[in-house]
Amino acid sequence: MEAIVVVVLLGVVAGLTAPRLVGSDSRRADTAASSVAGVLTVIAQRETLGTVRMALAYDPQERTLRLERLELPTDDEGRILPITRRQTGEWREDPLAPEVSLGPVRIDEVRTDGVTVSDDEWRLEFVPGEARPLIEMDLVARIEGRERTWRVELLPYASEADKWSTTGGGRRDGERLRSVDLEELGLSDLPW
Repeated sequence: MEAIVVVVLLGVVAGLTAPRLVGSDSRRADTAASSVAGVLTVIAQRETLGTVRMALAYDPQERTLRLERLELPTDDEGRILPITRRQTGEWREDPLAPEVSLGPVRIDEVRTDGVTVSDDEWRLEFVPGEARPLIEMDLVARIEGRERTWRVELLPYASEADKWSTTGGGRRDGERLRSVDLEELGLSDLPW
């Protein structure tokens, strides 16, 4: 009787544990896609509120994304020195934004304002006071023989990035924020 109870309990534990083990790759991939959206959100907020030049850097060997900032040279008292043509600041990893490991996800394509960025190592720079480009990233993960895809998008004036699954032709919920030419629509006399 005890052996039957033990076997039944082991079966119940296995039944509860197996779905978690199988779904862990899917969760890791979705978490990685969310982390990419998170780092773009950090860039949007820091670029909007700050005065420091930022960059999003991709390392294909390490399969990581990291936020970098341009540190300008300072004197002994911490005042920023004038920059000459030969002297520029130094790009350093931002200590406030952790590096994002892509894990099971790979970046399929990156576009800025509709133009595809190179597949190799790249850096997208953001200059305070200049218009930020539309950034779109298509992410792919192969999980249990099936392909899952996501799109992460940061609109030019948005304060956070959007992420949605494009697997099976999925589309983003809600309306897309886009500029509208009022003159083209014959509505140039309307206030905005």
